[in-house]
Amino acid sequence: MRSQGVFTGGRFGPSVAVLLPLMGGMISLLPLARRVDAQVQDRTVPTAIYHASFYDFYEGEFKDALKEFQDQWRGAIKTPQTRWIDSICYHTMIGECYYHMGALDEALEHYTAALRLYLAFPDWMMRVQFPPAIRPAAAGEVRPVPWGVSGRRSRPGHFPSSMLIGQGQLDNNQVFRQGGVVQMAQLFPIEVQEIVRATTLAIRRRAELLGPLAEHDPLFADLIATLSRNPGLPNHWSQAWVDVQLGLALVAGGRVSQALPVLNRSLVAQGEYDHPLTSTALLELGRLALLRGEHDLASTFFHEATIAAVNFPDPGILEEAFRYGALVHLVANRQGLFPPLEPAAQWAKVKDLRRLRVSLLLSAAENLAVLGQTADAAAMRRAIATRFIRALDSAPTDRKH
Repeated sequence: MRSQGVFTGGRFGPSVAVLLPLMGGMISLLPLARRVDAQVQDRTVPTAIYHASFYDFYEGEFKDALKEFQDQWRGAIKTPQTRWIDSICYHTMIGECYYHMGALDEALEHYTAALRLYLAFPDWMMRVQFPPAIRPAAAGEVRPVPWGVSGRRSRPGHFPSSMLIGQGQLDNNQVFRQGGVVQMAQLFPIEVQEIVRATTLAIRRRAELLGPLAEHDPLFADLIATLSRNPGLPNHWSQAWVDVQLGLALVAGGRVSQALPVLNRSLVAQGEYDHPLTSTALLELGRLALLRGEHDLASTFFHEATIAAVNFPDPGILEEAFRYGALVHLVANRQGLFPPLEPAAQWAKVKDLRRLRVSLLLSAAENLAVLGQTADAAAMRRAIATRFIRALDSAPTDRKH
């Protein structure tokens, strides 16, 4: 049965007619490497090459991305006893490549390694020289989107891409007396938000892979205990980033009632500013609302997650939030095509986000199938496959990153 007012006229109707042209042409994802000061670019971790590897990852070239992340992992910083916190990022993204390739055992191994590294350096955020306060993002840093506006009162903040952290020991007298390796203290530039993002991703994926076993897992119990001690600067805006990690760990450990206020608290820094991990917390709150059957609330959270993931670019969260939003639309038995799909697909085309665009169009095809428009859905899927294969065939062998 055709949905009223959505697919009328012609074989596919105007909605499909809008979506199908978006599938043409070779799509490339703009590199996600952040600009860093030239004087510290070679020293900042994770490295600029790590960020450039996301080009292949978000193009769906997981084998190439895996090799690149593994190369960065081999060259990571190491202490006399272990790897350092930059390897949290490398382990997590190696795990993500395996995850999307279907090698789930290998993925789980690397997510676990990332979280064990966190537990080896649980107080690392206390050593960071955070700015004392956050200022609002400039007008040019706030990115409008064509699929709606935010209903939240918060506003994006401006966060430095890198900060300095103290590495080593300030007092080596005990080492001199008892023997051992002297580790002189030094300041090192790191991308704090990327390390926290990787930690949260490792928590989410590991919980997903373990399923019902997660709440009995001793590693998650250790994470909850560690993060509950607030291993960050007291009364500081960065506590929001600790809360995101704690909230996700509580969910993984089956303590959802405790997780909800923590995740809600984590949405803003300094009481008013969205931050680079806001989209992660919104996505998880939406997922929990969906599991409770609160469809309207889930839709709101997923919508807000898409906006936050644009203001603080995270294509992975953006894709998941749209996919979950489309799922809620179907589960709630709502009429017609999930409204954001058309404008978001057009936006993804303009931004050259191929994986996101394909995901949006696949959600549209599934929506059509559920509406009973199976011929339209099959045609859209064939068009996606055809254009995707042609794009790969026409891509140069030596892609420039």
